[in-house]
Amino acid sequence: PVCSSSDEKPSGCIYATSKVGDVVHYRPLQDGGVLQGVRYAEFFAGSGRLSGCLAARGAHCELWDNLNGPGANFLDNSVVENVRKLIRSGHYHALHFGMPCSSWSRARQNDGRGPPPLRDDGRYLFGLPGLCAADQKKVNDGSKLLEVTLELIEITLRQKLVITLENPASSRAFLAPKLLALAQATTRIGTVSVSYTH
Repeated sequence: PVCSSSDEKPSGCIYATSKVGDVVHYRPLQDGGVLQGVRYAEFFAGSGRLSGCLAARGAHCELWDNLNGPGANFLDNSVVENVRKLIRSGHYHALHFGMPCSSWSRARQNDGRGPPPLRDDGRYLFGLPGLCAADQKKVNDGSKLLEVTLELIEITLRQKLVITLENPASSRAFLAPKLLALAQATTRIGTVSVSYTH
């Protein structure tokens, strides 16, 4: 169970939640966890399951997701600038980017059973021609979020912080030249498969 505020501590509650602006905070209810003192950010956090696991072990986690409000929308340049400043200031010890994969997904196929692809693996990696306006917006937003994510990753690496990037192994995002160049430029990037529960 999760507490709704830092003052509410029912039996079995493992962390407290609060909201500052449009950013959700998970704080451990007890001292002594293995991650005590760690300040963690989960961007594109969704349900925040990863942060929940870390908060239960002592980390103070910030969950950024546009589902929580416009102040956590990474399509907004002012939000991105705010995060840039936080990273550069040493505010965080570790960061996770759960970048949306929808427009990059290979699950979209021309099989008549679901939505068609929006990209391919080569010439049209950044959008197939002839897309309707709604699909073109999905492509534009997906490409912008990848660009922002990679910029923030570069800043994070310069700060020598721990960082993870989450996307399906089959995601076309991993074909993007900037991501490939970033992976080749550092020996600290690896690939892991994970699952997490509370």
